[in-house]
Amino acid sequence: MRAALVADGLCWGYLTIFRQDGQPFFSEEERQLLSFLAPFMAAMLRDRSLPRSPVDGMDHMPEPGLLVLSETLDILSYNASARQWMSWLQDAEGMDAASLPRPLRAVCFRALSESSRGTAYSTGAHTRVRLSDSSFASIRACLLHGPDSLAKLAVTLEPQRICCRLSRMRWD
Repeated sequence: MRAALVADGLCWGYLTIFRQDGQPFFSEEERQLLSFLAPFMAAMLRDRSLPRSPVDGMDHMPEPGLLVLSETLDILSYNASARQWMSWLQDAEGMDAASLPRPLRAVCFRALSESSRGTAYSTGAHTRVRLSDSSFASIRACLLHGPDSLAKLAVTLEPQRICCRLSRMRWD
């Protein structure tokens, strides 16, 4: 027996129940019970998937963070929001304040690798990561060019918008 777990017009998952060989098919009463319970399961999945508040109990979304890193991933400069985002990412990974979180390193290495392959424009240096409070962060990196020959990376950290997450979940 299979049920689509739908809440608010969006499918949040599927439930498939099997019986062992030789057991009888599901009864009408069992099908009705699953039909009754499916919307509650969907609502629970929805509620556990979406953050209850924007970030860490705050009533507003945090400002986007901006980091500038060297090509060896040393932090050259950052804004106050980036420091807060770094703290949330480090908490989510159980890291100390001196460590660069893995998702940040990953997008930076991707941006550097695209540059070394001669890719002129790409949006591939991007990831989304779940924070400890169940909210999501979006992280992007790109290579900066300037008058000096040293490569620098710009990294943005911002809240992943719920509408963006939902649009990726639809299978139209």
